[in-house]
Amino acid sequence: MKIYCEKVSPDVVAQMQQDYLATLTAPQDAYWQEGLIAASDHLEIRLDGRRAGYFVLDSQNQLMQFHLAEMQDGPNVFQQVLKSLGIKTALAASIEPFYFCLCLDLQHMAQVHTYLFSDHSKREPVLTTISGHRFRKASIDDLAKVLPLLTGGDEFVDLETVEAHFDGPADYAKMVIEAGILHVLEKDGEILGTGEFRERKTWVPYADVGMIVNKKYRRMGVGTYLLALLKQKAEQQGLKPICSCEAGNVGSRKAVENAGFIANHRVVKFSF
Repeated sequence: MKIYCEKVSPDVVAQMQQDYLATLTAPQDAYWQEGLIAASDHLEIRLDGRRAGYFVLDSQNQLMQFHLAEMQDGPNVFQQVLKSLGIKTALAASIEPFYFCLCLDLQHMAQVHTYLFSDHSKREPVLTTISGHRFRKASIDDLAKVLPLLTGGDEFVDLETVEAHFDGPADYAKMVIEAGILHVLEKDGEILGTGEFRERKTWVPYADVGMIVNKKYRRMGVGTYLLALLKQKAEQQGLKPICSCEAGNVGSRKAVENAGFIANHRVVKFSF
């Protein structure tokens, strides 16, 4: 079997990518699919001259997705792709059974990279540590105030992904404000934290939620409160909230769990 791989525009493999997403056992959040994956290189796989699948590599030559239309060819093709391109690491989620198992078969080390959360139990939005606050959609007048949180945050914003899609964090902040995605929790003109709410058109009926807390107001329940408010917004619109959190971010993980989310899935970093 002759294997040929070629970098292509994402549009070329768009239908195969939709076929791939249809095999997932749970929704993939926007941070991964619309951020990390979209910002990475897409390569088409041809077997004996016929289009057979595709895979995705990030800027560190790390595998991010792998799909074959005919799964029986998977183990052999996967191993040859890793060898021919010198791929040493991969990120794969437990919601991606085919790709995940191919990684599991060949790995010599596996480590949890990210927790994938879904809604588990209802939480009423309550914040007793701070009074006189207000939650609202962000306006363009908030840009200067929210930008330091986005650039200095370590919770739900990946600056490498932002830079790949926008002309810097300010351009990203302007987009999420104008799209009605960004919300702010404020008191006396100061931003205590921000929350993002994205209705997923490709994953109906889900909505991605996320938050960043001003460092001055961390460990005061602000993050949990923001997520509970965003969950409530999702419920009012008949949507199911989801979110993700890197394994090393203990503070964010605790806030997410306190807001009634549970991590039934993981993104794992595999080393080959």
